Amino acid sequence: MDYYPINLKIKGRKVLIVGGGQVARRKMVSLLDAGAKVTVISKTFLPDFTRLADEGRISIERGGFSPSSLSGVFLVIAATSDRALNRLIAERAKEKNILVNDCGDPENSSFINVAAWVKGNILLTCSTQGRDPARAKEIKEICRDNCRLPDD
Repeated sequence: MDYYPINLKIKGRKVLIVGGGQVARRKMVSLLDAGAKVTVISKTFLPDFTRLADEGRISIERGGFSPSSLSGVFLVIAATSDRALNRLIAERAKEKNILVNDCGDPENSSFINVAAWVKGNILLTCSTQGRDPARAKEIKEICRDNCRLPDD
């Protein structure tokens, strides 16, 4: 086993996402669901980002990443389409002992995300240890559609 399974309490913690596309959007949604304080840095954003910023649910910064962007951050998501930039973000975060997920490179990350399904107080997760995220999602959906859990 390459990873230590853990559920991370992130409510109220400052999280930085670098990137404004679909991958960043998926990460943002789950982080908001967990109560994180999300800041997103990108040169361009999908409409969901600007809408959530207008509602005061996230902060956005138009522009590029700089090491000073990591100040006070608990966790970083590198979700740009530029692999070299994601690698740089991950390196800078690790230098500061900040948890980081390079969305395009699990080996360059200090953690990977899992497929998760929540029903009431039950949280089921599935991981392929970063090797086949599509399969983990498929297994999660099978559980969601076929598992009979008692109501809370």
